[in-house]
Amino acid sequence: PLAALADAAEAFGKGETVPSLPGTGSREYVKTARAFSGMRERIKRYLEDRERLFVSISHDLRTPITRLKLRTELMDDDAMRTDFHDDLDELDMMVKGALQSVKDSDIHENRTEVRLDALVLRMIRDARLAGHEIAFTPSGINVMAKPLALKRAIGNLFDNALYYGQKVEISIRPSAGADGDLVEIEIRDHGPGVPEDAMRTLFQPYVRLEHGRAQNSGGMGLGLGISRNIVQAHGGELLLRNHPEGGLIATIILPAR
Repeated sequence: PLAALADAAEAFGKGETVPSLPGTGSREYVKTARAFSGMRERIKRYLEDRERLFVSISHDLRTPITRLKLRTELMDDDAMRTDFHDDLDELDMMVKGALQSVKDSDIHENRTEVRLDALVLRMIRDARLAGHEIAFTPSGINVMAKPLALKRAIGNLFDNALYYGQKVEISIRPSAGADGDLVEIEIRDHGPGVPEDAMRTLFQPYVRLEHGRAQNSGGMGLGLGISRNIVQAHGGELLLRNHPEGGLIATIILPAR
């Protein structure tokens, strides 16, 4: 019974279907199982309420923002009208970004076997057509994951590497961890890298470094946080570090199974 409870807790933490728990056993086990089931239902309701809240906030804020934009058109002072437009555009971007962050992190789909080579090669094909230089050697490694969510996580890191580095290198390799076999997906760019004192802030929403704003003015600083949320929901980890010879390395570590 305790093994079943541990499996249910691990499955719930990864967003999978939770297996039913044995209804009999010691008094302590039955009490623990009931507490777990109650906690699971409370967390599910919280997540559903959070998603509805963000959708409602986004919808409710867009109407007054649009109304204010129309009113600024009636202003006679051109400089002030431009300032108002810029502030409202920034506010609109933040509202859309918050909604995007929730939607991109909460992709509801079942886990299946994902061929990492095929997933990465589709991204590389489009990037090469745009003239980017990318180095990748197929690995033949598969993982159990949510396909669309994992594609979003890897795609955000890949897009960042294309924006900020002249060349991108991708590698996929197996590794071993304390809890079993792992898979590492490493994406390295040849850009300016990240100052060490700014590394810990990169996952915060709307945080963008100076060279990032200069090279990608349309970004909102949400991609890294979304990728980390997706990877953690898979029971994995996203690590960032600078390469000794320049550029940033993003490493996704996932359970192989």
